[in-house]
Amino acid sequence: MMEISHAVSRLQMVMIDDNPDDLLIFEEFAREFSEPVNLQVATSFAEASTLIARTGVDVALVDLNLVETRGLETVQRAREVFEGAALVLITGDKDGMIGMECLKAGAQECLIKGAFTASDLERAIRFSWERNEQAKRLRERSEMFGLMLDSQPTGFLSIDPDGLIVRCNQLACELLEIDEEELVGQELPFAFKREKYAECDYVGPSGIRRVLEFRTSVAGEALKDMCLVSILDVTARREGERHLAESDKLETVSRVCFGVAHEFNNLLAITRTKTDFLETLSQADPVWEAHIKDLKHACDRGASLVKKLMTFYGRKSDLDATVDLHDFLESAKPHFQQMCGSDYEIKLVPPSQSYCTGMSETNLLKVIANLVCNARDAMPEGGEIELEVGGADRSFANLRIQGNNGVTCVAVRDKGLGIPKELQEKIFEPFFTTKDAQAGRGLGLSVVANLLRENDGWIEFESELGRGSEFRIYLPAVDIEEDEPKAVGDPVKELLESEPSDKLEEPRVTVLVVDDESIIRFSVARLLEVDGYRVVTAENAAEALKLLEEKDFEASVMITDINMPGMDGKELANRATYLRSNLRIVIMSGFGSAGIDEAWLRSRGAQFLSKPFSRTDLRSCVEKVSAVQV
Repeated sequence: MMEISHAVSRLQMVMIDDNPDDLLIFEEFAREFSEPVNLQVATSFAEASTLIARTGVDVALVDLNLVETRGLETVQRAREVFEGAALVLITGDKDGMIGMECLKAGAQECLIKGAFTASDLERAIRFSWERNEQAKRLRERSEMFGLMLDSQPTGFLSIDPDGLIVRCNQLACELLEIDEEELVGQELPFAFKREKYAECDYVGPSGIRRVLEFRTSVAGEALKDMCLVSILDVTARREGERHLAESDKLETVSRVCFGVAHEFNNLLAITRTKTDFLETLSQADPVWEAHIKDLKHACDRGASLVKKLMTFYGRKSDLDATVDLHDFLESAKPHFQQMCGSDYEIKLVPPSQSYCTGMSETNLLKVIANLVCNARDAMPEGGEIELEVGGADRSFANLRIQGNNGVTCVAVRDKGLGIPKELQEKIFEPFFTTKDAQAGRGLGLSVVANLLRENDGWIEFESELGRGSEFRIYLPAVDIEEDEPKAVGDPVKELLESEPSDKLEEPRVTVLVVDDESIIRFSVARLLEVDGYRVVTAENAAEALKLLEEKDFEASVMITDINMPGMDGKELANRATYLRSNLRIVIMSGFGSAGIDEAWLRSRGAQFLSKPFSRTDLRSCVEKVSAVQV
């Protein structure tokens, strides 16, 4: 006989039999048990329920064929009444198949009347109770294991040797979009090989595409050929990696274009300064003036092209720029038209007044180009995309932006497919897209929203399915700076301010020009000399510093290129102002304002001059820094 600990030896038992003689026999058997038990007897399930309501029950002995129930019906009723207890069935039927059916239905043991002794009954009861307790512990552990699996951020599947799913957690069901009842007992809904690591593109019943990562662990000898498969949704990670790779490619192209733009700007600077110098020699010849005008126009177009190229590839082209939104849309319209194709018309609605903002052209282009692309994609057959600039009421503006100038608004409208209401709350989420994998990555609108937030702006939209969408971006307005009023009644002063004079009798100040490009250095010097400045040139920073170290050398302004071999223009300016604290600085660059520290410029009272520049731009910069108080 198996050993039973004292703590569990006094079992609570109940016996149901509608034959009083059989009940007496079982009571007598119970008195002969080696370990005492508490046995209560009843003739029906109702009576037994009343008896165990107060004491509970560990083991139930039930006659298989009662007046109220018979056969498997008795087993089912007993499982309901004595939930959680071990069940031992007693039957007078010697058919072994009946006993097997009862065990399958949930009984722990089935005994034939007259074929067992008291010790046989005690042994059957003790073993039934032990097996039932073990089954309880297994169920508890299984439930705990299930809770642990469901709490994991990874989906889990148990696969048997035949490739069928034995068990799964909740996240696996969510990733595969299949209920547990349907999933268990089925094969995986895609090709699966028992490899340690694999990835696949999975599209569930909802049509959402996911990239799923699988890792397989093979079970030990006890569970031969069973394997545990972990499932991880790596869609966001893969999209991020793809976006990063695309960004790296774009950065490479950007660097190449940036270098080309610098060299091209230097060539344009040479052409423009030479053109301005030739203009001083033309002596009002109409033929010369026409040619010079065409050359200036070509230089301006080239400079505009380089500026757009640098803007497109994410390089700043202006410092503290104030952008007129309608003028910006006019200049970007050809770019939008080329981006959309001939089936689309880009329509600009003329504003009633000028609206300006401080957001850079680079970021403006990214934001509006993204909205125009979305409008294009919403009209697969082509159509009209309308752009309109306007303002917003100041009371409305103050709710979102703390400022005195109000808010500007740019609206992008289409008459396309529209956005379903159930998707409208998701469109600004990263990686959310309704397009296929080739058409979109789902980063556009999230990037737009982030760029606007960085510039104290925001975005709103209205959309109706089948009728189109309107996206509105709001940005802080910037007042247009008006020129200072000129003195009245001084025609000579007005003439000097409107047109550069060819010659001045006495030199104004001495300007030191530093540039490693000899043609640019010479051209800048000639233009300054025409405007009456005394000019000294230096080929590099070392030569310029050598001049500044000479006691007899006098210079009020230094114009230097920012990118030079050896020592760059910024370091040269720092050393030069250390030697000559009253020296005023003008920085030239063919890279636009990329890499220029605005705070550094302000701290030095310096001016920035972007190549190519005109004679008027050059003279204006020199006059501005000359006017700065030391």
